[in-house]
Amino acid sequence: MAAKKTNLGRIVNFLSGFQGVAPGSTATINPPVNQRFHRLVLNCAALCLYTAPVVKLYTLTGQPVPGVQPVITFTNSLGQLSGATILYAGAGLTNGSYIQTGGTAGYAIIQDPTGYGQVLSITVAGNVVTAATVTNTPAVGPVSPASFFTSLRLLVNGVVIRDILPAQILAIQAASGYVPQNGSLPILFTEPLRNVLRDNELTSWDLAGQSTFQIQMGIAAGLTAPQLSGVMEYDFNRNARPVKNTAQLASAIAAGLLPAGTSLASNPRVPFLQPVAQHSFGVPISAGRFDITTMPWNNPQTRLWLSGSVPGNIYQVEVMCDGNMIYQANAQQMYETLAEYGFCIGNAQSAPVTGGGMGANSAGVFTGGWISEAALTLPNGAIPGANIIAPGGNQLLLGGFPLDGAVIFDPDNRPWKACRTAQSFILRVYSNVAQNLTVVQETLPGAFSG
Repeated sequence: MAAKKTNLGRIVNFLSGFQGVAPGSTATINPPVNQRFHRLVLNCAALCLYTAPVVKLYTLTGQPVPGVQPVITFTNSLGQLSGATILYAGAGLTNGSYIQTGGTAGYAIIQDPTGYGQVLSITVAGNVVTAATVTNTPAVGPVSPASFFTSLRLLVNGVVIRDILPAQILAIQAASGYVPQNGSLPILFTEPLRNVLRDNELTSWDLAGQSTFQIQMGIAAGLTAPQLSGVMEYDFNRNARPVKNTAQLASAIAAGLLPAGTSLASNPRVPFLQPVAQHSFGVPISAGRFDITTMPWNNPQTRLWLSGSVPGNIYQVEVMCDGNMIYQANAQQMYETLAEYGFCIGNAQSAPVTGGGMGANSAGVFTGGWISEAALTLPNGAIPGANIIAPGGNQLLLGGFPLDGAVIFDPDNRPWKACRTAQSFILRVYSNVAQNLTVVQETLPGAFSG
C-alpha cells in the first residue's frame, strides 16, 4: 500500500473554547500552539435591538419601487418596534402587498444600523400605503465588531503583540481594499496583499515551540445575549529560510537551530519569525504643524495609519528618520500615491483644501475636482463615508474614507522595505484644527516580543 501523502495545504477549523462571553466582561480563548496561523475570523452576534429604523420598499427584482417612498415610524420600546404609524403614504406606488419575505408586489425592509428580526407588512391600494403592521420580536443576528468589542489583545507567551481596537482593524482593512461582512472580524497574519511575493506566508504566526497563545476580548456592556464564534486557518509547516554559507551554518548550530554536524550539502533550513505587531497610540495635537517624537522606533516600521477625532483635517504628513526627510506629501498627494497601489485612504475631492485638495470650501460649496482615483466600492459594500456633492448636484459616495492618512513604507508589500531607524524618528502632522490623533503603528519585531 502506498504511503499516505502529508497534507501540505492550509486547514480551516472552528475556534472552540471561548470563555467569559457576557456583557461587560473580558472573553478569552486559547488557540493551540505548535502550528502556523494564517488568519482568524471572529463572528459576533447578539440580540439586535432597533435604534433608527427606516422603511424602504423594493420590487420583487430588488429595485427601489417606482413612485415616492412612504414615511413610516414606530413605537420603540427598549429596542423593540411596535405600532407602525403612516406619516406619509407615498405616491405612485405599485398596488399589492409588501412583506419582509416578499409580497405580491415586493419587499418591505426595515433598514436599521443595529436592529434585526422584526417583520414589516405593508398594503398599497390606490397607489398609496393604506396599512402597515410590524410583528415578531428582535432576534439574535450579526453585530458589527466595532460595537461588539471594547478591546482586543493578542498575546503570545503573555506578551501583547497586537492591541488595537476592532474598529481600527476594520478601518485598516477598508483602506487596504476590503470591507468585511457584517458581524465578521478577520484577523490577518498571512496578509492577502502579500500574495504577490514568492514567500507570501513569511508574516504568518509560526507558534511551533511557543508556550501560549491567547486572545482577550472586551465585550460591550450594552449587548443582550452576545454570542461569539469563529474559525482559524493554519498548517503545520514552518517559516524557514535556507542556510547559504558556512558562517550562517555555524551561527545556526551555535544557536541550537541545527544539530551539530549539519553540512551545507544537506541544504539545511532554519526557522525564523516575522510577525506583524500592531499597537495604537493617542496623541493630542495642535492646529498647524505638530511633531510627534515619542513613537517607538526600535523595530522596523512598515505602516502608520492616521485618524483624527475631527475627520478630514489632516492636510500634510512628513517623516524624519535619523535627520533625513523620507516622506513628505500633502493630503491630495498622499491619497493619489497610495491609491495607485490600491490603498483607499481618500481622494482629491475629499482632501482638505488647505492640503491641496479640491473639495468643498468653508461654506460647504463644492469647488471642483475630479472623480475619485480610488475605488468607490469594495467587496461586500461601499467604502464607509459621507456624501460629497459632485458637479451637477449628484450625490456620490466619494468622501469619508476610513482614515485621514497613512504612511506606507512598503506600498509594494515587500516587508524588507520597512523603515529602520538608528537614532531618531519624527512623525510630523499638519492639521487644520486641534484634535486627538490616533496612530496605529505596524512593526516587524522579528519575534513574539511586541
